[in-house]
Amino acid sequence: MSLTSAPVRRRSRMPIVLVVVLVIAIAVAVGVANGGFGVFGGGAASSAGPSASVPGLVPADPNVVAEGRAVPASYSEISVASGGRVVNVPVAEGDTVAAGATLLELDHAAADAAVAQAEAGAAAAAAAVTRAEAGVDQAKAGVSQAQASRDAADAGVDQARAAKRIAQAAYDALPPGTPDATKRQVSAQIDQASAGISAALAQRSAASAGATAAQAGLRAARAGLAAAQADAARAAAAADQARAARDALVVISPIAGTVVSLTPKVGDLVSPGPVVVRVADLGAWRFETSDLSETAIARIAKGAAATVTVDGLPDAEIAGTVSSVGGYGAAFQGDVVFKVVVVPSGEVPTGLRWNMTVTIEITGTTGG
Repeated sequence: MSLTSAPVRRRSRMPIVLVVVLVIAIAVAVGVANGGFGVFGGGAASSAGPSASVPGLVPADPNVVAEGRAVPASYSEISVASGGRVVNVPVAEGDTVAAGATLLELDHAAADAAVAQAEAGAAAAAAAVTRAEAGVDQAKAGVSQAQASRDAADAGVDQARAAKRIAQAAYDALPPGTPDATKRQVSAQIDQASAGISAALAQRSAASAGATAAQAGLRAARAGLAAAQADAARAAAAADQARAARDALVVISPIAGTVVSLTPKVGDLVSPGPVVVRVADLGAWRFETSDLSETAIARIAKGAAATVTVDGLPDAEIAGTVSSVGGYGAAFQGDVVFKVVVVPSGEVPTGLRWNMTVTIEITGTTGG
C-alpha cells in the first residue's frame, strides 16, 4: 500500500517585514518632531549641559560621587628613631593612652652606658671651667697687686726727687762763708737723694714689668677659661645627644587616644622608617577622597552638603559637609586628581574604623 504525504505549506514572512518598516517609519517621524536627528534631519544635535532641559531627556545630575576612606580627625603614625630590639611593650591594641604614655621600649643598656660616659665628661669639663674661673680671679688679683706695686714705685720716685730738690735747695741757700764741712755735708745729702731716685726708678721699672706680666697672666687665664667653657659646651652637647639617643629608644604617644595598631612584640628587631604604632582619637572623624577628576572638582565648593555611606556599614548614612577642596592636582595613573575632605555633621555609626572604604556623594554646582 503506498502512502502519499501531504504537501508542506510555507509560512509567509511578509508580516515581519511590514512590522520592521513600520517601526523605522515611526522612529523617523518622532525624530523629526523633536528637532531632527543628525543623520535624518541634516542638523547637528544640540549639546546639553548638566542644567540643560531637553524635551524627552532627564536633566544631568550635578552631584558628584567619589570613593574615599574614613580617617580619624586626630591621629599619629609612629616609627622608631633608631633600630634595636624590643624589650618592653606595656600597651596593647585597643588600650586608651594619654599623651606622653610609653608605647614600647627598645634595649637601651648600651645607650645608658654612653649617657653615663658623656655625663662624666660633661662633669669633668664643668670642673675645668670652675678651675679656670678661679685662675682668672687669681690673675685679676695679681694684676691688682702689680698695679699697686707700680703705683707705690711711682710714689717712691716722686719722693726721691722731692728729697733731692730739698737737698739742692738747702745747698743753694748756704750763705757765703759757710764752712766747707757744712757744704760737704749738704752736698752728700744731694748725692744721697740722687741715689734714692735711681733706686726708686729701678723699683718702678720692676713694678712695671710685674704689672705687664700680670696682665699677660690675666689674658692667658681668660683664654684658658674660654677654652674650658668651649670644652664644657661640647661635653654638655654630647651628653644631651647621648640622652636624646637613649630617650629615642622609648617610644611615647604624642597624643591622647586609642592604640589602633601595634606591630612589634617583645624580642622583635625594629628599624627606623616603618610605622610600628598607630594612635588615634576615635571620637572625631573625617572622610577623604583623592580620586576626583578636574571636571568633577570644578563642581564642588567648600561648605557643600554631602552624604557618606560606609561599605562595611551599609545600613548607615552619614550627613556631612565639605571642609576643604584640594587646590593642587596630583598625577595618578595618567589622570590629575584632587583631594576633598568631608566632615560629618550628623552621627557617626558605631563600628566605623580607620581606612574603611566609603562612598561620598556631594551636592555639586551646575555652573553658569
